[in-house]
Amino acid sequence: LQDLPVYAKAGAIVPTDPDVGSGDVDTPERLRIVAFPGDDNEFELYEDDGTSLDHRDGAFVTTTLTQQYQGDRLKFEIGPAEGDRSLVPDEREYEVAFRGVVDPDSVSVSMGGEESGDESVETNYIAEEATLAVELPAVAVTDSVTISLDTEDDSLVSRRDRTDEHVERILHH
Repeated sequence: LQDLPVYAKAGAIVPTDPDVGSGDVDTPERLRIVAFPGDDNEFELYEDDGTSLDHRDGAFVTTTLTQQYQGDRLKFEIGPAEGDRSLVPDEREYEVAFRGVVDPDSVSVSMGGEESGDESVETNYIAEEATLAVELPAVAVTDSVTISLDTEDDSLVSRRDRTDEHVERILHH
């Protein structure tokens, strides 16, 4: 009863506001994106002022999020914001969580076309959740960001059988 299961198909991309408040319509300065590797996909994030009808006159901005999955390799890209950029902050922090993956052998990040140094990007692999979290510093919304994951295994997607864990949890409750 304490957990709400969320089912997502392979390739799903789900952007969220980690600091959302009740009735909050502001565009976030920090964005959490949950990606489910296993297939290619593209998602267009649409943002407007949240209160007026100005979007009818072009007062909105879109950001394209894409993921290209190749078995042992994943390329995830956050494109530059397109449209009325006055509606979004000049810079935005990102946390990208890759769900259902093995611990990759390498993670590389390119921000604004330049390879990022290890000091500016934080990665954390959570084995019990099969999740890799990549924390990015503030990036200009006019720049693109590319995260590449590679493994020497056959697939980045975790194929761990969790049946025993689920049965134990059900029996415990």
